[in-house]
Amino acid sequence: MLEDLSIVIFTHNRQHYLKRVLSYYKPYDIKIIIVDSTKSKADQSMVRAHNIIYLHRPDEVIIKKLKQAVAKVQTEYMAFCADDDFAIPRALSRCVEFLRENTDYVTALGNFAFFKWENNTIRWKAAYHVRESIDNSSAHERFIETIGKSMHFQLLYSVCRTGVMQKIYEDMPMHSNTVLHEHYVLALLSIYGKVKHLPIFYGAREEAANAVAYELMKFIQMKDDVKYKSEYQDFIDTLVNAIEKVDRISKEDAADYVMNGMDDLFKKEKRSSKVVFSGRFFDRIKMLFPRLLYVYRVIHYGKATADLVSGADRKEELFGEGFPYYNEETMELAKEIEQMVCRYPVEYKHKHAFKVLKRTRG
Repeated sequence: MLEDLSIVIFTHNRQHYLKRVLSYYKPYDIKIIIVDSTKSKADQSMVRAHNIIYLHRPDEVIIKKLKQAVAKVQTEYMAFCADDDFAIPRALSRCVEFLRENTDYVTALGNFAFFKWENNTIRWKAAYHVRESIDNSSAHERFIETIGKSMHFQLLYSVCRTGVMQKIYEDMPMHSNTVLHEHYVLALLSIYGKVKHLPIFYGAREEAANAVAYELMKFIQMKDDVKYKSEYQDFIDTLVNAIEKVDRISKEDAADYVMNGMDDLFKKEKRSSKVVFSGRFFDRIKMLFPRLLYVYRVIHYGKATADLVSGADRKEELFGEGFPYYNEETMELAKEIEQMVCRYPVEYKHKHAFKVLKRTRG
């Protein structure tokens, strides 16, 4: 199945991650397109291979550089992968197989997990609580259901039909807004077809020092900011036009559906802002009192960790199907990633505490 798939890896000022992720994929001989917006080129010995296309686009904004990369894809299916992520080949293959057999679906993905390398230890935790398919029959229903979950739905990194992704980047205005970019992909994928979530361990994501999760502007701020008014309106107009064409309804009805979906997202963003503020407060407390955090982990996670290692039935209750330690296959996949992370360690200090279950390397 992997012969019909291309992985697009994008990087900016983090070429030190490329060696790790390329080493991970080397045994699989997958077609890879690297798009690098770092000012200087990467070490050419690292990216010179028959299955790798290297695109150097210094200081190019993410939407433009990914559009150029997507245009280079010649396989039937593709998936994006950040430079510090691991999209698991076995899961990618299963997603391709599903899409081949289900033509009304445009994209498929599975479960993600966060990991962190610290003090010769890999720490894991489950990531993103949205683990469901979007299989409504109409485009506007799929959009409304998807956009409301967008804060926890990683469709940008799913396996999708290349033709659909190329159309998305053709329709997408070439702005530099990172928030809009991910939401364009997420929204338009759901509009153009059904979304499948498979109960498999799909990808591992590093909790890195320069991650943007805490920095992204929310839609509710953007729509009221004069600076982003034009970009936000372009986003709305693009979605309205797409729903109008796919559902064959009036522009007015399509606009009503889009605004209903956005209103639902605004409400959830307001609630999440309170959670983030609370999370930052407790993160600071944990960093000020590390010993207290250690005691808390022992008390709170001691039995859970013992259950996970011993293979107790509580695994599904703690992590959900497809996450690390749930079954032998998933543990094997996680171990491969751990070995690669330990072989190519990247030192960093994260500014937010990381509450996780801990596993020491064997």
